[in-house]
Amino acid sequence: MKKRPEKTYSVAVVATMSAGKSTLLNAMIGHRLLPARNEACTASVCRIEDRDELPAFRGRTKVAGKWSRWKTPITSEILQKWNDCSHEEVSIEGNIKTIANTHNGYRVVFIDTPGPNNASCEDHAKITERVINEADFSSIVFVVNASVAGVEDEWRLLSRLQQFYSSAQKKSRIIFAINKVDLLDAEHGESVVDVLKACEAHLRGIGFLNPVVVPVCSDLGLSIRQTRAAKVKYKRGKDKPSPPKGQRKNLYEAVESPRIQARLRRQIETFLAQRTFYRNGIAYSAEGAKALSRIEHTRVKSSERILLGGKFFKESDLRSAEKLSGIPVLEVLLQQDLNAFANKKEGVKG
Repeated sequence: MKKRPEKTYSVAVVATMSAGKSTLLNAMIGHRLLPARNEACTASVCRIEDRDELPAFRGRTKVAGKWSRWKTPITSEILQKWNDCSHEEVSIEGNIKTIANTHNGYRVVFIDTPGPNNASCEDHAKITERVINEADFSSIVFVVNASVAGVEDEWRLLSRLQQFYSSAQKKSRIIFAINKVDLLDAEHGESVVDVLKACEAHLRGIGFLNPVVVPVCSDLGLSIRQTRAAKVKYKRGKDKPSPPKGQRKNLYEAVESPRIQARLRRQIETFLAQRTFYRNGIAYSAEGAKALSRIEHTRVKSSERILLGGKFFKESDLRSAEKLSGIPVLEVLLQQDLNAFANKKEGVKG
């Protein structure tokens, strides 16, 4: 019997070292699953496939052409141990809730590639080039570090990518996620829009004619989602602030360490205080503006408040900060592409 083709929509996530691609993937997954720190993290190709039916994420590795048995549940600690050049590939499956399967069963698969500028593993560049050259991706998300955009390693990788796709006449969609926009300093005249304009000009100079640039703060998006997922019922305590007057129900509190909570509180307050600064960046491109408008028209009514870093935040404030992180906008763009891909495969018009 002929095997039915997999109904998958593959998205390669590509970047130079420390641009934040693993954090970006973790933000879309919803928790800190993939190892991510300010050094080379991804030593082998990692495939993350959306499987709604699985209650927990599972993983396995390929060594010498053979796959190991599935390990469930998979954790960041286990993946860290697998994260070296001896493994040819890592496969992870689980429910990625932020991008829904289509009505006809198509699902997203992310491919996390190694950063090609890592001196500790010379194979990184070869692996990334092989993945780009050989794989038939539906989309690519190229992650750029906003604070050091345009460095030589990034220029070289982008040039190779553009040359290959031009010569091979590839039709894959490419989205440029300009990450770590929270590192820009608005008080000293730095602007998200100015950085996007510079990135766009840089990409056009390489040969990308109509680049789609989306500013994101992956760390903020991930932290908010993880905090919301792990929250617990609020319990009164002598060292805790009193809840808002007249509100006794729907009170929660974060469980992270005080240091992490304090940092996230500062991030949220900064983004909300500089709402226009970040929102203008997200709405810079026509596609980003449409995606943001779609998100803002989807209102979720909630009376919940969560104690975070010594302050009660409204659920609406957390959602506003999450939108300003740009991660939901990137997900809307990928969801639209997934839907269009599925309709084309099934011969559906519109």
